[in-house]
Amino acid sequence: RIQILFEEHMAAYRVVLSLSFAYIIASQSCNKLQDLLNTDYIAAAYSDKTTNDICVLNRMSCCNRKLEQEMLRRTKSYLSNRMYLLVNNFLKKIDKERSNMEILLRNMVKRIQTSESNRRNIYQKINAYISGDTSSLTSDDLRSGDWINSMISRCKGQIPENNANIRYFASVILILRGYDIMSRLIQSISKTDLSEQCYVATIRSGLSIPPSVKFAGCEYCDDATAFAGPCVGLCSNVVTGCLKSHIQSQKLLTYFATNQMNLSNLLISLNGEIDSTIKRYEGSCISATLAREMFNDTLYIGKLGYTDKDAKSSLDANWLCTYVFNGISKVNCWNGTNVDRYNYRIYEFTEAGQKENIEVEEDGLPVNDIDEFTQEYEWFEDKAQQLQLGNDILFGSAPSSVFSNHLTLSFGIVISHCLRNLL
Repeated sequence: RIQILFEEHMAAYRVVLSLSFAYIIASQSCNKLQDLLNTDYIAAAYSDKTTNDICVLNRMSCCNRKLEQEMLRRTKSYLSNRMYLLVNNFLKKIDKERSNMEILLRNMVKRIQTSESNRRNIYQKINAYISGDTSSLTSDDLRSGDWINSMISRCKGQIPENNANIRYFASVILILRGYDIMSRLIQSISKTDLSEQCYVATIRSGLSIPPSVKFAGCEYCDDATAFAGPCVGLCSNVVTGCLKSHIQSQKLLTYFATNQMNLSNLLISLNGEIDSTIKRYEGSCISATLAREMFNDTLYIGKLGYTDKDAKSSLDANWLCTYVFNGISKVNCWNGTNVDRYNYRIYEFTEAGQKENIEVEEDGLPVNDIDEFTQEYEWFEDKAQQLQLGNDILFGSAPSSVFSNHLTLSFGIVISHCLRNLL
């Protein structure tokens, strides 16, 4: 019996000694974590759900709740800007194209042959239209009557039976209206807070940002795993899980970009139609030469600096994991619990795919309400399609016989009167 008691006491002693040794090692380890957080409040404990809220590693760890809260604080300070980095880069491309289109619009308005006050009033109404007051502008605002007859009195001809000029003008205005909606949609995306589950998943996965901004992950809780960066699949699933509330927003942004590309191509096509009309009467009417000069000042030149693919990839997890987050690897990588392979599949950035994503829990995710943008897109798409079909529905459709009453650009008005009197 004494022998048995002795052996039991020795076994208990060995357990205590082992735990004490592990405690000392854990307390003295986590060097990388101490360096990153610049802290000395390392207190070792057995990591489980009673001692840890985030890094539950089922072993002795230097991560306690205090350290986890510091990791969480740092993660919240930096993560949103990095998650939305790509969509904000896309916004910069949009802003550049919008600036170019605004210059083109101003050149068009300058060519409207009317009084300065009336021209200013028309420009104000156009800007109100672009900003969302689509009832502010009508075709009546753009009619000018016969106030340039003195300039084209030597011309005779028929009115051309096309509405290329007004469709050209309307397309520029609609493109700018589209950019206004797209900009607000991107701003609504980037201002949406990430969920608490997203921040926790980020810490567990060990995502960090190069070169100087770093927040620690659970792998830093043990020097034996602190060297390992997150696995590619883990990073992808965490990023898509964090952004899953924007799946519909990304689709909508892509639809807008596709329509803007179509309208841009329409401008190029209309340029050709207007140019062909001017060529028919150059040399026979001095006003046609003036129209050529005005046309050259309002010519759409160039190609969009983005495509619908840029919009579709504006929340791309692969890009973020490659260029934003640090140390992503396919081998000897941190899989969320240890240095090993990541065995879960990569979930698609779709509603169906993200319902299965195990890395970021569904409950509590913020919802980005895009009903307003959906309605605006439906309106915008309808107007874009009408313009491409040959209608000038932006300001109300009109029969070709009364096209002269809708001409808004001075070169268009000049050509109309040249044709009317040419014979």
